[in-house]
Amino acid sequence: MAAVPAYGDALDRARDTLNPNFPNGIEPTSESYMELQAQLSRNAKSNPIKYGPHKAFHNHAAAMLTCMYKLGGGPADIHSILDTQPEFRKLNQASSCESEAVEITRDNWKTHLGGCGLFGLGAHVMFKSYHRFFVSEIELQGSDGTLQSYFPCLAKGCVGDFFHALIELGYYFESRNVDVLAVALAWIAASYVTLPENPSDPTLLQVSSAATPMDALEMLSRDTHHFPKFDLHDGSSGYITAMETLIEDHSAPVLKYSLPIDNTDGLLMREMCDAAIASFAASGHTDFYLLHLVTGTRATWAILNGCDWGTSRGRVERHLFGVVWRSMLFTHVARNRPWLPAPAPPCPLPPPPPPPLTADDDAELPPRSVRPWKALTAIGRSCQNSHIAKVIMTCADFYDRWRDTRYWHVAEGVAAARDAGVALVGTGVGSQMARFTESSGPGSTTAP
Repeated sequence: MAAVPAYGDALDRARDTLNPNFPNGIEPTSESYMELQAQLSRNAKSNPIKYGPHKAFHNHAAAMLTCMYKLGGGPADIHSILDTQPEFRKLNQASSCESEAVEITRDNWKTHLGGCGLFGLGAHVMFKSYHRFFVSEIELQGSDGTLQSYFPCLAKGCVGDFFHALIELGYYFESRNVDVLAVALAWIAASYVTLPENPSDPTLLQVSSAATPMDALEMLSRDTHHFPKFDLHDGSSGYITAMETLIEDHSAPVLKYSLPIDNTDGLLMREMCDAAIASFAASGHTDFYLLHLVTGTRATWAILNGCDWGTSRGRVERHLFGVVWRSMLFTHVARNRPWLPAPAPPCPLPPPPPPPLTADDDAELPPRSVRPWKALTAIGRSCQNSHIAKVIMTCADFYDRWRDTRYWHVAEGVAAARDAGVALVGTGVGSQMARFTESSGPGSTTAP
């Protein structure tokens, strides 16, 4: 694996250190890791990225398999996921035999990017063609070479299809499975979509160069602009309709909270993860689309920390930070701007890395009204809901690294909502699906 820059060495450090609360490392010779690799490759080679009515549902198998491994599941736990959990039994029965639409080559690969709008309906049409192309490129250039050749361009449009393609790439870096990498790059290419750019005039920005993502999100929550109110229960079609409305009619008041991303560092990435977790917590730990901000920023963190981007690092950082942050801003407003508390004064320097966990940490007292990590990670392994498992894994891992109890509270909030039978708000396709299915697929103009 290529060397990781100094500010991004946490991923490597975690691979070398397992702990009793959260075994978040990778053990290449362990039975669990070998089973993880086998099941990830099985899913990548056999199952479609989209399935169900209108092919509107996403393949979350890579996430669930990797979370099971990272949350301490054994070989039998990992082996059983694809065949026993209801979500994946449906996936196994779905057809993945779409023919290749065109032959993708190094000369034309940019020509056929995206065209499916923000919704990503129809991404499966071009997926097979791009998948064959990226499998070939990985064989020729290797994983890092392929990433360095193509992702700097793809990063600018990697948030289509509800972050799922970006999240899939994050799970490549969590697992190092090359079959997941080919799927992720093909999925990003097929669902590629750009968002409005930041204002070109910096005087139009509401936030200063010293502002943190949390500062900006808190100010957006309090902004006096008359944003529309949206039906949070109207499924994916309602969410995309809200996003399109904001992009078309309210871009300026949203984008004035863009962050000036000229010089990025590890602290900014952590602050973006903190802002995503705060937005989700402000929804009561139940909003389906704010949850995707949590897992989307986790993927961004993994991508930036997991590869030596060489001379492309600055470009990758600017594009990736920029498009993910703009997606967070629009999504926060599309979910009716849940109220965030005023942020605490920022620390002048990044906090030092936490000390390694020891056996004594197994008895660490949790914050008030929060269960121990062993109980929460057990829920992540047993819940059979990939979204809940992803949040618990993300919170557990970031708590291990940063000792920030907000992540412990969010993991508890997700688990408590699940225990109480509270469904995630906004799941399902919603009432406005017809307007998207009439024009879905490459060439669609369903999103600006």
